Amino acid sequence: MNTEKKIISVCFGLSLFMTGAFSTQMQVSATQSRKDNFSKDYTLTGIGAQDILNVAVAQTGKTGKQLGYSEEWCADFVSDCADLAGQSAAVPRYGQVTGLKNRIIAAGGKVITSYPQPGDIVFYKGHVEIVYSASGSSLSSLKSVGGNTGSGSSLYTRKVSLPHYCGTVLSVVRPAYYNQPVIWYENKEPGNVGDVFYAKIKNHTSGWYLTNHDGNAEGMEEQADLSQIWKFERQPDVGYQITSLLDDTCLDVEECAQAGSGSNVLTWTDNDSENQRFYFYEAEDAFCIRSQCSEFALEMDFNTHPGNVFVADFEENREQQKFDIEKILPEELPTENQPTIDDAIALKKYLQNEETFTEEQFNAADWNQDGEVNIYDLILLKKQLLEQNF
Repeated sequence: MNTEKKIISVCFGLSLFMTGAFSTQMQVSATQSRKDNFSKDYTLTGIGAQDILNVAVAQTGKTGKQLGYSEEWCADFVSDCADLAGQSAAVPRYGQVTGLKNRIIAAGGKVITSYPQPGDIVFYKGHVEIVYSASGSSLSSLKSVGGNTGSGSSLYTRKVSLPHYCGTVLSVVRPAYYNQPVIWYENKEPGNVGDVFYAKIKNHTSGWYLTNHDGNAEGMEEQADLSQIWKFERQPDVGYQITSLLDDTCLDVEECAQAGSGSNVLTWTDNDSENQRFYFYEAEDAFCIRSQCSEFALEMDFNTHPGNVFVADFEENREQQKFDIEKILPEELPTENQPTIDDAIALKKYLQNEETFTEEQFNAADWNQDGEVNIYDLILLKKQLLEQNF
C-alpha cells in the first residue's frame, strides 16, 4: 500500500492483508478481534439479523482507536458484531472484504438482488457494512451501519457511522442466521397476471369489490360505474401500478405503511413511488396482494359496511386477504370511458390550432400522461378506436 496516497472518500474499509497507511509502522494484517472493547449496551433477541444489527448500532460513534483496531477494520467490525450476536457460524470471522463475503456464502448465505433487509451484509467497493434499513425492492434504497467510515487518513480516527450510504452497492448477502424467521413472501415468486389490462378486484369470500370511494379504497357491493374498474400496468420489477378509471388516481398505501400493520389504503395522484406498487401471489384459488414498500398484505374488512381496506400482517389463507382479479375487455368498459370518432376529430383540430381545449379536455386528450398533447396522443387514441371496433 502506498503510504503517501491521499484518501478523500467518505467510506473506507479496505480490509487488506497488508495495511498500515499513515501509521507509524507497517502492520502485518490478520483478522483482528476487538469485541472486548465493544459497548455492551445492546439487547439480544435471539433473532440473528436483528441481533447483529443491535450490536453494531450500539457502537455508533466509536473510533478505531477506541475499539483497538490496528488494521483496516470494516470486515473485522462485522465479524466482531456477528460473534457478539452469537452468529459466528453464519458470518465466519475474516478480516478481508472479499474473503468475508465468500465465507458467508460458504456458510449457507445467499446473494440477493432485491428486497434488502436489516441484518443483510452489504458489500461496496473495498468496504463492507450491515444493512440498517431499506425500502422496497431496490438495493440502492438501503442504508447501512459499519466501521472504518468517515473522512480522514488514519484508520484510528475513522469510526462507526449510522446510517449512511457508501456509494454503489456491489452485492448484498443474506447470512444463514440461526433461528431467523422467514418473511412470508421470501420464497414466493410474484405472479404475472398480465401486462396491461382492466379488471375489478373482488374479495374472494365476501364478494365485495375494491372501490374508489371519495379518494379512499373501500369494499362495496358491485356497482355499474367506473369506481370499481382499475387499470393494471406491470412495471419492470414485476410490480403493478393500479389506476382507477374513475379519476386516474392510483391505489396507494398511506405514507408507505409507516404506521405499520393497519395502514390505510387510499387513492392518490400518480407519483411513481413504491407506495403505489403491488405484487400478486397465488393463494390457493385466489391472490394475495402485497404492498411493494412493506411486508404487509392488502386486507378488506367485511364485518363493516363499507369495508375498510388497509395493509396488515400476512396470515396464511386469511379470507380477508384473498382476492379475485376479474378482467374486463376494453370493449366491455362503460361507454363513458370510451373514445369516439368525435374525440379524434377534436384532437386533430387542436393539433392544427383550429380548436382550443379546456383544462379538463386537455387532460383527457393527454393519452400517454406526459403533460403534453401532441401527435403521439392522437396515435394512441386512434389505436384505441381500432381496438374497440375490431
